[in-house]
Parts: sequence; C-alpha cells; structure tokens
Amino acid sequence: MRSYYSIISISTKPFLGEKIGIGLLCVSPSEIFFHYSEEKFKLISKLLPKEARILALNSLKSIHSVLQTENKNNSQLFQESKPESVSETYLNYLNRYNNNLVQFSSVEEIEMELNKFNFRKMFQKYIYNTEIFEVEQKSNCLTEFDSFKKTFKPRLKQYVNIDFKVSNDIIKGLISPVTVDLFGKNGAFVTGQSIDFSKDKNWLLHDINAYMYLTLSTEMSDKNAKCFLIGEEPNKKLGLNHEIWNNARNAKNIEFVSIDESEKVIEYLIKKGVTPILS
Repeated sequence: MRSYYSIISISTKPFLGEKIGIGLLCVSPSEIFFHYSEEKFKLISKLLPKEARILALNSLKSIHSVLQTENKNNSQLFQESKPESVSETYLNYLNRYNNNLVQFSSVEEIEMELNKFNFRKMFQKYIYNTEIFEVEQKSNCLTEFDSFKKTFKPRLKQYVNIDFKVSNDIIKGLISPVTVDLFGKNGAFVTGQSIDFSKDKNWLLHDINAYMYLTLSTEMSDKNAKCFLIGEEPNKKLGLNHEIWNNARNAKNIEFVSIDESEKVIEYLIKKGVTPILS
C-alpha cells in the first residue's frame, strides 16, 4: 500500500519564482497528515503585503479544516489510479483562489511507514527543523515513541516473536531473563530492541544495560547472531542521554537503526528468512 507527500509553500516573490516551504501533507491508505508551522509563518508573513498575509493564513486554515473532514470520512486524497494528483479539483481551486500564493509541490511516494512519529520527523527535516508540536497532556495518551512501537511491532509477528522473554533456556549463560521487542532465528539468533533515549536517564540506563548484556551474551553463545537497536537521537541538552545514544550507535556488536529507517529491520527479516523461535 502506497503513501505520498506534498510540500506546501508560500510564494513570497512570484515574479522571481521564490517560495518558502510552510507545511507538509502526507497521505497513507488509512490516514491523512497535515501540519503547517505557525512560527515559520510569522517569519514569512513579514515578506508579504497585509492582504496576501491574510489570504495565505486563511487558506492554510481552510486546508486544515478540509483535511480533518477527509480524515473523518476516510477519504483518499491520493488516487491509486493517478498517484501524481492530490484531490486535483480541490487543489486546482486552491491555486486559483490564492493566485498561486499557496502552492503544492508535485507528489512524491514515501517508502517508509507513515505514522505520526515519522510525519513529524519528515516535517522537521523538510519544513522547519525547530518545530515544536503540540504535546499530549492526558496521562493515558501515547507518546510519539510509544505510538511508533504500537504500529511497528505488529508488522514483525510473521517473522519473529515479539515482546519475547529471552531466558537461560535459549541463551546459555544468561543470568537473568531479558524481554525484547523481537527475537527469531535463521540458523543464527536475531534480536532487536527499540529504546526511547529521551526517557528518564535512570530508566534509560536500566534498559540499555539490560539489552547490551543480552547482546553480549547472545554473541558469546552464537557468533553469527544479529542484534538490532532501534532509537532516535535525543536532544543534546539531555547530556547523559545523548552520550548513551552516541555510545550505543557506535557499539560494534549491534546495528543501530534510526526510527525513520526502521523498515530496514523488516527488510532484513524477509531477506534472511527469519522465523519465530517459538510458534
């Protein structure tokens, strides 16, 4: 199932073809993601006449409103039969209404899984790297990292055991059991763990030490074992967390995979014919 994205820009100097990215639209078969940066708009708006500034802001709000409705209706903005179009009638209307003030880039296909976490990482990469997204306040709301794990782990089930407790029965010499996101075999052991490097440093130390202990024990038991560690660079201001992340991604006995490249893990499982250790 294919997913696509389009970058939304504001034309600051139409006669020179100058435009600045302000928003991102992504569409998967099941959900639409849209966001524009209010902070960046405040900066860009200084380059626009008052009338253009008002028109641009109203258009962005209108797009947001329309896409919310599309999400509720589970509509397909990107047509499977014509993936280069994004709700062509609606976008053509917007372009005419705005006199090309708000513009949409040509549609590009996304190879990675499209979810809230990856969408926000894409936004920070392509639109505004210092964008701060609304933080969920309710205690029962999933964090972005938890949301990633919730969508990623079910996709592993046909290849490996997930949330698997590795014990001394499997890895000889293992003093205490360690629960990991994935564990399988293809002649050799294959294991993987995703870790939130932004969590409280004491819990981070516990999680990283437990997994590194497991990987070292696995390597001693099976020199051909493959061990993945999935994570994301934490803010440098977190000091020790960032140091742990840096050390972990450079560890020789594991392959560190960034969350936005987690598809590599699934590709490896498929390519190497990995299967669950217990069925």
